[in-house]
Amino acid sequence: MGIASGGQLLLVERGGVAALGSTGFRVSSGALLDPTRLVSFAGDHVAIPESRRILLLDTTTGAVETLKDADAFGRFFAAASSQDYVAAASALGDNGVSVFDRRSGEVLWRQSTRKRAGFGRMAWGGRFLVIAGSNAEVFLYEGQTGVVVETRELPISGWTRAVGISKDAGCVALSTSEREVCLWIREPQEFVRVPAGGGVQVTSLGFSEDGSLLVTGSAKGLLEVFDLLGRPLLSFSEKVEVAFSEEVGDGTRRVRSIACREGRVFWAIRNRVYAADLPTTTR
Repeated sequence: MGIASGGQLLLVERGGVAALGSTGFRVSSGALLDPTRLVSFAGDHVAIPESRRILLLDTTTGAVETLKDADAFGRFFAAASSQDYVAAASALGDNGVSVFDRRSGEVLWRQSTRKRAGFGRMAWGGRFLVIAGSNAEVFLYEGQTGVVVETRELPISGWTRAVGISKDAGCVALSTSEREVCLWIREPQEFVRVPAGGGVQVTSLGFSEDGSLLVTGSAKGLLEVFDLLGRPLLSFSEKVEVAFSEEVGDGTRRVRSIACREGRVFWAIRNRVYAADLPTTTR
């Protein structure tokens, strides 16, 4: 079915974690707070937030260890992993984002401004972390030091719903409550409005591995693929290959998350993970 083996495509839901592939495993937990989502990860670990701690999951064996307790951070409600770092959003007065060394658990830096916390809407692009503010703002940080690389207010309106970043950090995408999607191409500085969602909110964003395609998922289960000029290339309903099925999710049709691997796109809706081939394009 085209799913990477070795536990490198994960389905994370409230009741636990399932690794998709021939060497799949399942880790149960009654306290996971993340909504159902997919994680496509090139490394060997991924971070998962619980209320009182950040878990570090070995994506090869399924072993779980605690990276950080939440004693000094209030309550964790979101996390994002890179090869070397873990970013975690916590509710402690300012709803800040903290970045930890993945191996030692050391706190490297913390962004404590409420406006920039983005309610946990954040993503890694290589060594850079993007955090979405509440009003169509994006803040790009150097992952290890926390130095602000760039900030932009995108030319769309509404509250932030989802954020995505390409692996090379060259492109950032943002969707809002006003059913708008904007693509920010950092070099050259360009903003591209993307006609995604089919008239409803876009709830998830992702990029192909080479950064040449933007993938969007809507509140009604529509998945669409665009080039970097905002031109639609493909769209999918649920009538495609079911890559994985289990009783997970909350019963809604919205696309929870998107993961791209090896020329394919995977997305989670309700109790199923769907899969389709991405078009071939040049950036």
